[in-house]
Amino acid sequence: MVDDGHATLLSHYYSRYCRSSEADWRNYCQDQNDYQKVLMKFVEQTFCVCGIGGIRSWDYARMGYILRNGTTNKYITEEEALWILTRIASRSQYFYKSWHNYFAAWSVGFQFWESINNKEDLEALRCELTRASQTRTMKILINDEDSPCNRLPWYIDIEELEKPESLREYDWS
Repeated sequence: MVDDGHATLLSHYYSRYCRSSEADWRNYCQDQNDYQKVLMKFVEQTFCVCGIGGIRSWDYARMGYILRNGTTNKYITEEEALWILTRIASRSQYFYKSWHNYFAAWSVGFQFWESINNKEDLEALRCELTRASQTRTMKILINDEDSPCNRLPWYIDIEELEKPESLREYDWS
């Protein structure tokens, strides 16, 4: 899920958007089907807050939640969960530049996740993707002095942990 979650549906668009001239992007968009055009418009509108990372933070946060539940219910050890979380943290620091950037991308990812099943009615999908979702929550996170995203440093040293033996068969770094 960390590398193959919901973000993969948009990642190539975020990547292409940042590398394309306006004319190249417009030409590329014209060659796509109507559903893809809606997604590409969403990418255009959200790139300024998500950046090249796109909505990966949504997948990262969901994986953190799943890991927490997995350790609580003894499906995964704390050592395994911690190793995976350090890999997620490294990816987060690579793709995002601050907690604000990470939370904004999470919010955009949540909005996308809520709307993703609406493929048949493209106008409804377009409306869902352009509504101002989660703006109240984002304002609180950004404006509250006590908010973790205003108090915690973004770039911290992430200790390189040895991969647990139980995870050796997985080719994931």
